[in-house]
Amino acid sequence: IANTEGYGGRIVTDLTSLLDDGVTSNVSLTLDRLDLRSLTEVGDITGTLTGNSKLQFDGTRLQDLSRTLNGRSTFAVTDGTLNVTPIKQVAATIDQLRGKTSRVAEWPDIVPFDHMVASHVFGEGTQSGQVLTSQLENLHLTAQGGFDPIEATLRYDVTARFERGDNGRFSVSDELADVRWPLSCEGPFSASVTELCFGDDGAIRDLVADIVRQELKDRGRRRIDELIEDKVPDELKDLTSDLFKNLFNR
Repeated sequence: IANTEGYGGRIVTDLTSLLDDGVTSNVSLTLDRLDLRSLTEVGDITGTLTGNSKLQFDGTRLQDLSRTLNGRSTFAVTDGTLNVTPIKQVAATIDQLRGKTSRVAEWPDIVPFDHMVASHVFGEGTQSGQVLTSQLENLHLTAQGGFDPIEATLRYDVTARFERGDNGRFSVSDELADVRWPLSCEGPFSASVTELCFGDDGAIRDLVADIVRQELKDRGRRRIDELIEDKVPDELKDLTSDLFKNLFNR
């Protein structure tokens, strides 16, 4: 058991190793109010980190850890900031394809937030199978992939989803809410999020096509409702609405 002060807070580590038929180690980590800026040195996300991890791995070498590590972590970050430049770049591509300007273009590159909650799972090893989910107010992020501790590189596919409405700093227009914005993050540990993460062009085009199709459906529904209201006798409005209600659901 190790109880250490550092990075503005405290780290408690509990390590148990079983030596039967090889070495199996169980690690419990408690992180109490660590300063993320000093911990990561990059500054793409800042704030005060608190969390817990329960991990297990076999062997004694770094390559064993890379191959066998599994476990779950939960953590929270308070009073922080997030570099949203990659999301703004995806938004700029979407805006260009749609011929419209979204609210995201007006965001600053660094957005403050009050509270973030997240969980992270190691499957079998570090290089693939990891799943990270997090929520910052009305912004949801999901990352799948892994990292190579020997080469000090990472590769994650990330999706961002914005809740509908204005209850949060990360608000978008209704047609861009509740859809999954695609990002790919790949490169060395030392790189910033701006250098690591970029939009998946093919996935963005598919996303824009879906958004445009939905906009056309919504526009068609509104136009039919207007025509029914203006042109159809009152006693036939309900019947006419029923006839057209499934027209745009295909």
